[in-house]
Amino acid sequence: MDKDAFSSVRPTKLLFYLRCMEKFGYKTEDVLEGTELNKTKLKDPYLLVEVSDYIRTVSNMLRLTNCQELPFRMGRELVPGDLGILGHAVSSCENTEEGVDVWRKYNRLFFGNLFAFSETVKDGRQFHEFTPRVKLLPHLVQFFIEEKITVDFTLFKKFNNCQVRCRYYGLTYPAPPHKKRYEEVIGIPATFNAEKILYVVDLEDEWMMRPFLWADSETARICKSYLEEIASVAGCRTTVTAKTKHLIQENLPRILSIDEMAEYFSCSARTFCRYLAVENSRYQDLIASVRTETAKNFLSTTSIPVDRIADHLGFSDTGSLRRSFKLWTGMTISEYKKSSRLSAIGN
Repeated sequence: MDKDAFSSVRPTKLLFYLRCMEKFGYKTEDVLEGTELNKTKLKDPYLLVEVSDYIRTVSNMLRLTNCQELPFRMGRELVPGDLGILGHAVSSCENTEEGVDVWRKYNRLFFGNLFAFSETVKDGRQFHEFTPRVKLLPHLVQFFIEEKITVDFTLFKKFNNCQVRCRYYGLTYPAPPHKKRYEEVIGIPATFNAEKILYVVDLEDEWMMRPFLWADSETARICKSYLEEIASVAGCRTTVTAKTKHLIQENLPRILSIDEMAEYFSCSARTFCRYLAVENSRYQDLIASVRTETAKNFLSTTSIPVDRIADHLGFSDTGSLRRSFKLWTGMTISEYKKSSRLSAIGN
């Protein structure tokens, strides 16, 4: 498990999810169930969302809709503005080559680090490989890959009015009933049960250098400057409580002492505790809250063994985690997994 996979992201994508789900007839509170998010919080321009809450939201969407084609269905609703400043930055680039560079550099702020990306060039072709950083349940892996396919291919077709021509697209999971949707978006039949998540394009293909319809160098410069600003302050939060929870999450499995945490705020431990008290928070309660949220998200959305979860949360052994989880939730880990974890879409 790669700790970076659970870094924070901008709320832009979740707002798009809510827009789609509302159009499909689902309530916001049901989509965000099990998270500390709400629509008001997500509209805060300074908010950063934990990727574990992002995953939980997706899990809720799949459970509510029982729709095996949900990413493709949402893709039909997608417009460049749904990606906020990132969408504006990419669409104003000169061509696909420049747009891909911007997309690759900043998309983790909007989509997290759930997948590691690598690129190699051989014999005039570009090989793009994606490797999951965490063992998500199979239907969640499928969702995020289908989402990537629809976002990448749908938006770039809108940007340059030309279909990206893929030479190969390999996926590690079995062919779903709606496999034809892949061919409709990608332009070629996908290869399922492949060894790697990999797609291949020709470097010299004309679509790479074809000018974007909305190319504007000044807009691109302003958007890139703003994206740099967002990246440089990615750890910011609107409250001491929220920033403290972020720092607890980022430093797991080590639990910072109050003195260490106070150093982040450039104050004494006593002043730090007073800041939290003003917001009706206590440090030990925040530690328990972060551990609870993270444990629930791991248990309901991944296949990570309990001993690995205990290690990630800073527990000395699984027994300590099990006792604490029972205290936090009133349920054993087995009871919680049985009641909330999806073993397949629709279960």
